[in-house]
Amino acid sequence: EDLWPSERPPLMKTRLLLVLALLSGLTTGVTGGTATAVVRAWERSVVTLDITRNQPDFLQPWSGRPQTLVKSGLVVGEREILTTAYGLENRTLVRMQKGGRGERFHAQVRWIDYPANLAIVTSTNGAFWKGLKPALLAAGAEQDGNLQVLRWRSGNLEARRAEFNRFTVSNPSATDAAHTVLELNSEIEGAGWAEPVVSGRQ
Repeated sequence: EDLWPSERPPLMKTRLLLVLALLSGLTTGVTGGTATAVVRAWERSVVTLDITRNQPDFLQPWSGRPQTLVKSGLVVGEREILTTAYGLENRTLVRMQKGGRGERFHAQVRWIDYPANLAIVTSTNGAFWKGLKPALLAAGAEQDGNLQVLRWRSGNLEARRAEFNRFTVSNPSATDAAHTVLELNSEIEGAGWAEPVVSGRQ
């Protein structure tokens, strides 16, 4: 990602603070971090977002810095993709990709809440939604469940095992709006870009 170091979110290698902890029911069966027959069912629900934004330079307001970032989103309803609000400020272009590869479709931000760090993104292109399926959200988080973190990587849906650490209340968006955060431990690297978390049969 083309982000300045000071503007990166707190990325974790062994400790994940995933605000976007979305739980749904699928049995586990991940080998070598690649999608198995079971995990492949998530290929219809997890998408990739490419965001281009113009980051202002407060020392030289007349000169902005174009930046791009890539993060995940989850289909949660009819033409609704849930993701984090981070990176959507000062946006100039948002595109979405399904299946980890292929065409990128123009997207629009339908709803955004910066203090809660959540956003809903959509697309008016009907071709994008063909084959996609909304995920089923669990009523609660399974502390003892077999948790997995999902993301598209090199055209494959990667799944990495995660272990529940604790629930905590914090202000990850640097605002006064404190909310509950699910804290996980995982060997996944470079996470923190709205990756969904799934649990077996939640």
